[in-house]
Amino acid sequence: MKHAILLFLLAASLVILAACNPKEVLTAQEFTVRMEAAGYEVEDVTSWLSVDHEISTVIVAGTEDIIIEFFVFATDAAARRSFTTIQRYIEDGAGRTRSTRSQNVANYDRFQQTSDGRFEAVTRVENTILTIETTTEHRDAALAVLEVLGY
Repeated sequence: MKHAILLFLLAASLVILAACNPKEVLTAQEFTVRMEAAGYEVEDVTSWLSVDHEISTVIVAGTEDIIIEFFVFATDAAARRSFTTIQRYIEDGAGRTRSTRSQNVANYDRFQQTSDGRFEAVTRVENTILTIETTTEHRDAALAVLEVLGY
């Protein structure tokens, strides 16, 4: 019996430690290279923004089915504020039925929502934010992108 309890506690500790591991931050260049390698059209749209001292880079990657935006902020605090704003925007746009998933661990935050045939996700890792928008039909492909990017 003691062995079973000890094994359970060890397994639970490993799961908790794995969930708390910090994620690696991508640079704008790494994001661009990975997305182009995955067949996405990539464009740096930073110049489209009005002067914003908190955002240093914005890159959009897309296919016919999935749109991904990658933001680099001047500070972690600025990225945290923007993450909260984006999450609220996604939640406010939800229809009557929706499912959500949220995670706040170590150096990252993640929020995903499926509603009315749409899948949207926002992930913050330190001073970067990645957003994804697609249909529920392409949700698995969008999640695979998050996995490949480590977000």
